[in-house]
Formats: sequence, C-alpha cells, structure tokens
Amino acid sequence: MISSYMIKNNKSLLLGSKQVKEMGSQGKIDILKVGVFSDKTHWLGVPLKVEDKAIGIMVVQSYTNSNLYNKNDLKLMEFVSEQVATAIERKRMEEELKKLAHHDPLTGTYNRGYGLELLQRQVKLAKRNKTSFLLAYTDLDNLKRINDEFDHEEGDKAIVQMANLFQSILREVDIIIRIGGDEFLLVFPDSSLKQIPIIEKRLYAKLARKNRVSNKPYKIGFSIGFSCYNSEHPKSIEDLMRIADQEMYKNKKG
Repeated sequence: MISSYMIKNNKSLLLGSKQVKEMGSQGKIDILKVGVFSDKTHWLGVPLKVEDKAIGIMVVQSYTNSNLYNKNDLKLMEFVSEQVATAIERKRMEEELKKLAHHDPLTGTYNRGYGLELLQRQVKLAKRNKTSFLLAYTDLDNLKRINDEFDHEEGDKAIVQMANLFQSILREVDIIIRIGGDEFLLVFPDSSLKQIPIIEKRLYAKLARKNRVSNKPYKIGFSIGFSCYNSEHPKSIEDLMRIADQEMYKNKKG
C-alpha cells in the first residue's frame, strides 16, 4: 500500500496513475493492494512527523481530476501536517504525564496519593447512593526472604506478579492501589461482607495456579484483610484501613 510505503520512507508523495504504476513495477508497492486507482486518480499524502519519525499520514485523493494537486498543495499539506503532528504529540505527552501522576511506575496500579482520592470519592458515592463497599488491605508474605536470597530486583518482580494477579481477577470497576512497598489496597464497590469468601476463593485459586506454572525458585503468597463501609453505619477511611490492616495480620498469623 502507498500509505505503508510513505510511513516506512517518511516522505511526502504527489502521485498520478503513471507514478503509481512505476512504483508497482519497481517493487516499491504492491499494485494489487493500492485499491481504486484509475487514470483520473490523483493522490497527495504527507507524513505526520514527530522528531523526524512518521507516526501517521495525511492524505487527500481525487478520483475525477488527474491534475487537481500541485507542489504548492504539497507544501501546504506539509505545513498543516506539522501542526497536526505537534498537537497529537502534545496530547500524548499530556496523557503520559497524567498517567505518571496517577499511577505507580512499578506496577501500573494507582499510586497512594491518587488512590486515596479515589477511595474518598467511593465513600461519597456510597453515602449518596446508600450503598456499601469492601476495602481490602494486603501485602506479600515473603518479600524479605525473596530480597535477601535473590536480591531486590527479584523482590520488585514478585510485587509486580502480585499486582498482575489482582488485575487479572478484579472487576473493571474495582480499584487497586499500591500504598507503599508490597502493600496494596483493593476497593470493591457495591460489595458487602457476604462477598468476602467469594473474593478470597478467587484470589487464592488464581495464586495457586500462578505458583504451579511459575518457573521462579520461590512461591509468592499474600495475606489479606477486609473492612466494609456501610452507609447506615459510616466509618472514616482511616478506620476502614485500620480494621482491614488488623484483619490482614490476623490472617497472616493464622
């Protein structure tokens, strides 16, 4: 295709049917994949460049006038493409900065600051809708041993494995927050105490499967404790975290 050729070669093209046929005969493009291209077709395309690398293309095409575009049109399109590419790159960078501000760089989960904001919003939402939600506090059981025996890089990998496990099990509406080290908060909107056994069963079943297929010289494990926000008997975020933390340590000792 002409578009693929443009991106690969990172250059503008002004083509009529004669030029397209020549490119096909030279093996530069597959003429069968060009699509509709008659003797009256005129094609003008310019790459969208960011740091001299093509991230896309802009194309205009006429099917009725083989002399519709000229070199001045090409220069105009190149000018416009520079503005468009700059806008696209600026938006990409804004999204990247936003992600860095909200997400933990190691695990990709929400970081502590933004995660606690989301948790506060969840409290307000539950109050307004008179609903409940679960908060889980969890940490990796054997991180110190992994760090001591295999180094801290391997410990980081174990933390990432645990985050990936949570992400593979939790619903899209659930929230995962890395609050520091190997400690995570899990938020389960519209959930109550009766869902805890179901959640634990799914998490530990997934953990067992992960450890069975792992080629690591160690097994990962985690302890988890829950608290429940009930709009009829509301608790502060601090109390919810404290209760879940206490339940987690009971779990760990058990």
